[in-house]
Amino acid sequence: TSYNYLIKGKNNLSISVSGSEAGAGSSIKSYAFSGPSVSTTQTGSSVSIASVTNVGSFANEKAELTYTVTITDKRNRSSSAEKKIVCYDYQPPYLDSFKVSRSGTTLVCTYTPVFSSVNGENFANVEIHYISGKTEKVKTVEGVTRGQTVNTSIALDPDDASTYRVYAVITDGLGEDGQTSTKTVYGESRVMNITADGTGIAFGKMAE
Repeated sequence: TSYNYLIKGKNNLSISVSGSEAGAGSSIKSYAFSGPSVSTTQTGSSVSIASVTNVGSFANEKAELTYTVTITDKRNRSSSAEKKIVCYDYQPPYLDSFKVSRSGTTLVCTYTPVFSSVNGENFANVEIHYISGKTEKVKTVEGVTRGQTVNTSIALDPDDASTYRVYAVITDGLGEDGQTSTKTVYGESRVMNITADGTGIAFGKMAE
């Protein structure tokens, strides 16, 4: 990724060795790699392990991973070097406690963004989708604060008595997203006055 460290479940790890030399009067016999999920010996002048694909299986939280390579020449002289890499835990983003209410001409969405910090560099944006009939509109809230309750207000037309279906999508800086369920918010109620003075509403043939 664009980050200079591992993120659980988001990237694989590649390990390679180059620029090594055997001791005087000999040549390299083998390279031995060791570390989380790696234990292998290879031969050759320059070798690599293409990828460690199950980083997520052994890095269940923020951890410092240490990988070691030991080079041995044909006279059984050896030398080792190690590399330390930080791996951060990760969980896809979601919105907790997503609620929608209406106060007059304003839709109010209340929610708590939940997403991984990833060394403090991750971020998330929220899109509020509100739909009336076949018309869908979106309000975007950028850079929401992780773990804190957010109130997003959407102003409606003063004469708008429509019923709205509302849902939200949260997307973090790693491109992962999460969507809430859809909430229905009804428009203002209407009162029908049924009178007997000739201005009422007719039901059937005889009733007024």
